[in-house]
Amino acid sequence: MIRRATADDVPALVAMGARFLAEGPYAATRPTSADALEAFVAHMVSHAYVVRSDHGMLAGHAFAHPITGEPTASEVAWWVEPEARGGLAALRLLTHFEAWAADHGVRAVQMIAPAGTRLGRLYARYGYRELETTWEKRRAA
Repeated sequence: MIRRATADDVPALVAMGARFLAEGPYAATRPTSADALEAFVAHMVSHAYVVRSDHGMLAGHAFAHPITGEPTASEVAWWVEPEARGGLAALRLLTHFEAWAADHGVRAVQMIAPAGTRLGRLYARYGYRELETTWEKRRAA
């Protein structure tokens, strides 16, 4: 069952976020504290759209696109437990996000794929097209 996340879900969502950060490309470039992660998750739950299931979560927000002003939604964080990958868990979360976006008058939905993942194939299969790739250079503090 997928449902809107509440403040009671913050600890479970923080745990998912910590696993995401440890598993993905951000581990080396985005060191974070437990307090910072908890503050981010609590903010998303209270100010944006976050759904969760027993198998994962998806957080996103809607905004006016800075170039066109068009109502746009963007995924901010998406996690599917490793044992649920390859099944329908990811698609169900994505479908809920798209429905939420449609309910809020959004005309474009943007999804993010960390480098080195196969998410691009999933997105293409469900009608998304690649727009750009982000490149980053870290600067010394």
